[in-house]
Amino acid sequence: MNKVKVAIIDSGVNQRHVKLKNDNIKGFSINRFEIRADFQDYIGHGTAIYNIIRENLECVEITNIRIDSLLTGMLEDELVFTLQYIYDNLDINVINISMGLNVLGKNNHLEEICERLRSKNIIIVAAFDNDGSISYPAHFESVIGVTDGKYCRGKSDFEYVESKHINICAKGSVQRVAWLEPEYLMIGGNSFACAHVTNQVIKFMEKGILLFSDILASFERIGRRKYTLDKFQKTLELPRIHNAALIPFVKEMHALVRFEEMLPFKIMGVYDFIQSGMIGSTTRHILADENVGNHIIRAIEEVDLNTIDSLIIGSMEAFLGTNKIMNAFTKMIKEARDKKINIIAMDQISIYFDLIGDDYYFPEITIKNVRPNPFGKLFRVGIPVVGVYGTSSKQGKFTLQLLLRRKLQEKKYLVGQIGTEPTALLFEMDYVYPCGYNSTVKIGQLDEIRYLNRLI
Repeated sequence: MNKVKVAIIDSGVNQRHVKLKNDNIKGFSINRFEIRADFQDYIGHGTAIYNIIRENLECVEITNIRIDSLLTGMLEDELVFTLQYIYDNLDINVINISMGLNVLGKNNHLEEICERLRSKNIIIVAAFDNDGSISYPAHFESVIGVTDGKYCRGKSDFEYVESKHINICAKGSVQRVAWLEPEYLMIGGNSFACAHVTNQVIKFMEKGILLFSDILASFERIGRRKYTLDKFQKTLELPRIHNAALIPFVKEMHALVRFEEMLPFKIMGVYDFIQSGMIGSTTRHILADENVGNHIIRAIEEVDLNTIDSLIIGSMEAFLGTNKIMNAFTKMIKEARDKKINIIAMDQISIYFDLIGDDYYFPEITIKNVRPNPFGKLFRVGIPVVGVYGTSSKQGKFTLQLLLRRKLQEKKYLVGQIGTEPTALLFEMDYVYPCGYNSTVKIGQLDEIRYLNRLI
């Protein structure tokens, strides 16, 4: 093919640099959405990136685009404008963005323009943040995301990552780069790894390898190592519920009755074992609250499986040692399975009853549910977060979570929520992280951080 045409979006180029003074350097700048002719570098970063990529000068044509907002922190809208300008006006094969944003706005404009550029067969190579944050556009599926590679010693060393988001590791360790003042600097970072990847993309294109998927496949072939990040097991999904029975009337069930109006299904009945001493009483009496639903608590033998599609089973811890209770419960479970009724349990009841696999829903989090570590990278959260914490099971943490949810929804806030009780998904919260009493979270502290960070 003809010369590979590359756009470098950065801080411009120090055109007076001793090594570059004989180059025919092209470019322009974007300031407050206006195109300007001057693209002199006043930082040094863009000069370093240009000097790495110009090693292919005989087969590449480079356009340097200085974004002036870099001096105070890149603006998302200005990056979108720049990419849209390239899409509309420039004949470009590769875009190098050795920078990124840690938090995006509410719209998807940046991702949308990246996807349009990819559909035009323009390859975007972008660097992840150096401080461990997930950053954009590197994280987008339409972009080749680059980070430093631990085993990449030379500029032609690469590691391939089987992932939709982080794609290539390259040399980001301390290296000598062209700069502003001084003229050369010893520095490292993902920015320079990104430039080395762009260099290799140019070499692939020289050989006629032009498509996004083919370029990634070529990196996989030459990679010194291969990592897999997207293989993990999703947690079970809660089945759809219309009419449910609650058994037995223990702590987890109290919240369902107290906040019954927030449930997306109907409580058809509340049941318990004769040994509980609550048969014939009412939920309003037991909870000492005149504002809750007034369900009569009936014996487990009275459950009418023909009127429900779901059994919601609270903690059985206090009853599992009684044969009579176990026999009655086993009989009910068998009949429910025969009638294809959903079984939602707060305990891992399969160890006591004939239940396996997808026979019932049980909120549990194990290491299988945690994505492999994406090279230590975490998401930065750009929206307000309220946390509810405590140490005692009687403090009402989950009650407070539900009260906050109700109040915020009444005020028309869009609420995303991770509930800490096994019943969280029953209230249509986004995720459940059952870390309270009898916790079913079975992962270590570092895994907890990664898991919760991704949920948020």
